[in-house]
Parts: sequence; C-alpha cells; structure tokens
Amino acid sequence: PTLSYTGGLSAIIGTQTITYQATDEAGNVATRTRRFTITAATAPIISYSPIQTTGWVKAVNITISATVKIGENLSAFTYSINNGAVQNGTRNGNTGTANVTLNTTGTYTISASATGGYGNSKTEGSGTYYIDATVPTVGAIGGNTDSWTTSKTLTATLSDSHSGVVAYAWTTSSATPTSWVTVGATNNYAFSKNVTANGTYYLWAKDAVGNISAAKSVTVSKIDTTTPSITSSYTGTAYSMTEKTSIGVDTLYSVTFGGMGGSVTCKNGSTTVTNLNSLAVGTYTLTCTATGNNGKTASVSPKVTIKSAEISGSDLANKDNLPNVAGANRYQGPDPNNFVTFNGEAYRIIGVFNGQMKIIYWGNYTTEGQFYKNTTMAWNSVDKNDWSQASLMTEFNTTYWNTINATSQAMVDQSHVWKLGGWGAPSITRAEMYRYEKGTRVYSGRPTTWTGKVALMYPSDYLYATSGGSTCDSTNLINWDESAAKAECAEKSWLFNSSQWQWTLTPSSAYSNSVFFVYPGGGVSRSADSGGVVLTYGARPVLFLTSDVKIKSGTGTKTDPYILTK
Repeated sequence: PTLSYTGGLSAIIGTQTITYQATDEAGNVATRTRRFTITAATAPIISYSPIQTTGWVKAVNITISATVKIGENLSAFTYSINNGAVQNGTRNGNTGTANVTLNTTGTYTISASATGGYGNSKTEGSGTYYIDATVPTVGAIGGNTDSWTTSKTLTATLSDSHSGVVAYAWTTSSATPTSWVTVGATNNYAFSKNVTANGTYYLWAKDAVGNISAAKSVTVSKIDTTTPSITSSYTGTAYSMTEKTSIGVDTLYSVTFGGMGGSVTCKNGSTTVTNLNSLAVGTYTLTCTATGNNGKTASVSPKVTIKSAEISGSDLANKDNLPNVAGANRYQGPDPNNFVTFNGEAYRIIGVFNGQMKIIYWGNYTTEGQFYKNTTMAWNSVDKNDWSQASLMTEFNTTYWNTINATSQAMVDQSHVWKLGGWGAPSITRAEMYRYEKGTRVYSGRPTTWTGKVALMYPSDYLYATSGGSTCDSTNLINWDESAAKAECAEKSWLFNSSQWQWTLTPSSAYSNSVFFVYPGGGVSRSADSGGVVLTYGARPVLFLTSDVKIKSGTGTKTDPYILTK
C-alpha cells in the first residue's frame, strides 16, 4: 500500500520523528518512521553600493542587493526612498537587486525589505545621500555706473545653498570657461572686480560638485581710456592777428576728449595764455596741452603772430605817449622809435598835428640817416627867400614827388597849407620862434602861406624834438651851441646833426635872401646876407599825411619800422 501525509509538521526547532502506520482491509498493519531535523530560518542579507555619499555629489547610482540561503527562494523584495512609495526590486531565486539613480538636488535615505521562502524577512536602511544637481546662481552685477570714470569696481553675489561656490571665472567670451579662480566652498561669495577697459564681460560660478552657472554678462562702456586728440592748423604758418584784439586761445587748436572730458592749458614759456590779447607784438610758439580728466595728455605747438593794430595818428600819439608841445604831439629825445617806411624808404615821424602824421625823409634806418640825394642843395638858386618860387620847392614837388609811387602819393596831404611866417634874427626863444612861424611877419612882398605837397622842417620841429628841460625854454636859439645848452638841448634832439647844416622852411622877415637853418654846433641861425639862400646845405623833404592814414604794423624801431596803410 501507498502512504501519504498531508498534515503539517510542528515548527519546533530541533529533531522531529514522524511514525506512519498503515492497516489494510485484512487488518494487516505496516509501520514506518521518519526523522526530521528543523533548523531556524536565516534572515535575508540586504546591502547598498554605495551605502551613502561622502559629502555632496552631482548624482549617484545605487545598487541594492538582497540574498537568502541557497535553496531558499526570495519571496519578496521592496524599497522606498525617503519613506515614499514602495517599489519592487527584481527577484531571481535566492537573490534580488534594485538599481536606483539619484540626480535631483536633495538629501536622501533608502529603506529596503526582503522576505525569504520561509517567511524570514528583514528591513534595512541606507546612509544619507547628498545630491547637488542645481547650478549656482550669479546675482545682478552692480557697479556699472552711467558716469564716466577711469575704472569701475563691479560686484555680484555668487550663491549655491548646497555644495557651495568654490570657484568663479571672469571672461570676455561667452564660451564656457576652462580656467577658474578658486575661492573655497561658501554658500554666498562676494565677487568684486576692478575693470579698467570697456567691453562685454561674463561672470560664471562653479560649485563643489562641478555644476556651472549660467553666465551673467555686463557691458561696460563708460570707462575713459582715450588719450586727448589736439591738433592745430597753425604749427607751420602762424595764426596772424592784430594786437589787443580779444581772441580766445582756443582759436589756435581743435581738441577731442574721451567721455570724462578735460581741459586745455596754453603757455608762452611758463606763462599761461587764455586770451591772445595778452601777447605783445611779435611771433610766439605756444605749447597747448590737453589734459583729460582720465589723466592722459597730449600737446600741440601752434604759432601766433601779433601784429600792431592799425592805429591813426591820434592813436599813435596816445600809444607812444607823445607830449603835446608847440601845437602837436611830438617825438622827443636823441633817438626815439619813430621810424616809418614810406615809398619803400626810411622816414621818421616828427609828430602828430591835428590828427595828421608829419614825416621827414631820412634815407636809411640809422640814427643820423642821410639827406635828400645824400648831398647839399641851395634853398633857392635865385637869392630870394620866397618858398613859393624856391628851386628846392620845385625839386621837392616835381623831381622828388615823381619818385613816389601812387600808393604813397595817395597818403599825402597834397593841399596842405604851410605857414611861412618868420622873424628877423635868432636871438629869440623856441616858444617865440614857434609863434612867429605861424604868424604873418615876412619880408616885404613874401607870401605868408604856401599850399602844396612837400616842404622842409620848421625850426620849431628841431627845437621841440629835444627831451631837454627848462634850459631849452630859456636859451636863445643861437646859443644852443653853447656847452650847457648843447648838451642839454641840441644833443638830445633826434633832428640834430653834428656834421651838416640843415635848411628849414622859415624865412627871415628882415632880409630878402635869408632863411633859418640848424648848424652842426646845435644852434639855430639865419643864412648870411652874402650868399643867403643860394648856399648849399642839407635838406630833407617833409610831408603831412592825410588824417585817414594809419599804421598797420611795426614798432617804430630801425629794424621794425612802422608800416602805413590807408
């Protein structure tokens, strides 16, 4: 017979004996005995690889394993993350596995449970996994002010609340950087950078697990690195202007600065020039330095020529401080700066008479000059002291006049009324002589005036050309050659000539053939009765210029004579 047993065994740990007894219909009995040893069921083994992270990581792949004894099947295998939903692992006989990937920022623990075929089970947790999958952030970049400066300090906060900021990159390219500046792990890093050039910059942050932030860009456009540009059109040919004219020195240059602006300083040597009216007549090379407010400089050296102003006769009298004596503002002294170019030749200005300049032929630009034709001439080839018929008058107003160019002739008062009054003898003072020259005392039948272009100087022109003092007022003309008077009066008159007798225009009223002259000793006398006006002395043409004639340049010196214009 066949025996079977469907009952359970007592779950008693240890050795158990089971006896089977079978009886057939005939009453025969058979007995069998079986012995079993029952041991305790072993709990499953659960492991994690890795069991946890050491600090923060960007992501982690975890393998969970469960094992029971060989011959025993794993009946259940589950796990949950952070006490979340329970998930099944994969079972294969006595083993089970589960693969978990953590790549989302956070902190995690895992709990796994396994049950063997005998109901033996186990639950085991992992360590903690720190996952930082979040890129750092770069805050707004500050310090990029709208004002022009030489540099800007840019600032920003770099943040990472998990693994922390460990490095930053500052670049001029939007490409991901390969070079970093390490700063040590910190959740918030205060970035600061001094920038000295315009451009677009990019700021990046990197955290401890290698996450790289998006770039934060900033465009800096108001850093002034520009060197001023200063140019002048007058570094070759000088800028020309009239003295005392108010013209700003900025006329001489053009300048461009960067955004911060700047200023220009022009100097004549060590003297700062702001207006060209501060410069005297002459030619100057200035140094104009443009200094940007960013500290950069550039220079240019313009030239400027200051010309004498076109001045009238009256203005000339004021400019040269001419004393008003004997009816005119006269040049006085042994050698004043009264040289003037007329008709291309050297003349000197006697003075200004009612706004008209009175000039005398000088021949060359020297102190003594030369007389007309560099020789001596008779006042009149006919022994008669009538200027209206004198041969010298004819010479001056024809031959000499015809040598004068049209431009110069147009400057002459061609209808000037010359006074021909006189006196009998030179035993008078210079004030008396001036008065008699303007009077009507003449030799019988002689004219008291003459209208014409060219004549001679008066005795008073010589007498008041001196810078001498009261001695000259009290000494009779004929005695000006005496020692004290000569030194004080004659030798201080620029019209004195120590080597030549000089004709004047004034006749003697007492004699028919006598006129006054200046002799080399310094005194003034009249020509002798014998010979009279036919004697040959030095003569200089004298002219009055019209009142609209002006001086356009020059300083009146021998090397820089006045230049006339009309």
